[in-house]
Amino acid sequence: MNLTVKEITTLTDGRTNGIYEIAITGAAGLDEAGPTDISFIANPKYASKVANSKAGLIFITDEFKTNKPAIIVKNPQLAFAKVLTVLAEDILPDYKPLIHQQACVSKSAKIAPGVHIGPFVVIEDNVQVGEDTVIVANTFIGSNTKIGANSLIYPNVTIRENIIIGQRAIIHPGVVIGGDGFGFVGAKKHFKIPQIGTVEIGDDVEIGSNCAIDRATIGKTKIGSGTKIDNMVHFAHNVIVGENCIICGQSGIAGSAKIGDYVTMAAQSGITGHVSVGDNTIVAARAAVIGDVRPNQIVSGFPARPHREAMKVEALIRKLPDLFEKIKILTQKVNK
Repeated sequence: MNLTVKEITTLTDGRTNGIYEIAITGAAGLDEAGPTDISFIANPKYASKVANSKAGLIFITDEFKTNKPAIIVKNPQLAFAKVLTVLAEDILPDYKPLIHQQACVSKSAKIAPGVHIGPFVVIEDNVQVGEDTVIVANTFIGSNTKIGANSLIYPNVTIRENIIIGQRAIIHPGVVIGGDGFGFVGAKKHFKIPQIGTVEIGDDVEIGSNCAIDRATIGKTKIGSGTKIDNMVHFAHNVIVGENCIICGQSGIAGSAKIGDYVTMAAQSGITGHVSVGDNTIVAARAAVIGDVRPNQIVSGFPARPHREAMKVEALIRKLPDLFEKIKILTQKVNK
């Protein structure tokens, strides 16, 4: 696909720093880009790379000055993403409406028009699949599950029975939705608590590869609309996640925890069970939240505490060897 400068400026609501007639056919980083590629710079510390870049066009902000052909936008990375969306139309597979002859689809399932169902997909009784949804090979969808329109479910996904998934979901390979929550009772023998609840996933949710979202013991585990989930994240039973959250890779949320809207959990962070995390909170990488967190906080450390406090604690810990030596010397002087 060729994109003209005019098409790109219209798409991104930008303006050029000159008059150019360049056909853009690809996108790349500043170091790798060629004369028909578009690139971007969002961080001033990489400004030196612009001078050496061979990119045909570069997205910049109004504050950045360059003699290279550029398009000025408010958010270069967002503009770049919009161009990638258009270019991807020539690269990503085009799934035509189809129910593959090697798929196993129950006669009681309701499959809307425009749906693509790949080979070796299993769809059980009373499943509902919305218009233009794509379900790629080897995926299992359990009975009474509902999947909204325009969703994309990649290979080897397992969605168990009685699950609700909203519209425009993207579910990457290896995801398991609705597996049993980890519920047992008893001391010497572990009696399994039947997990008879469900999972409800809102609209525009993206779930990264190999995530596990457990069904509720009773009631529901819920992921709010607009939330984006990285690879290998675990949501235990009865977890409630708000809207437009960002949950990064290898994070874990224990049972019955409640997370507000616009919360960010950085990589390998964790939240213990039955606690609440307020709206607009950022949980730093590897932080462990073991108590309620008020809205609009940044927390880090183990256990998680306000970030400034956690940094002070970390700084003091690094001084412990020197402090220990000083105390040892002072103790010797006192004893003499």
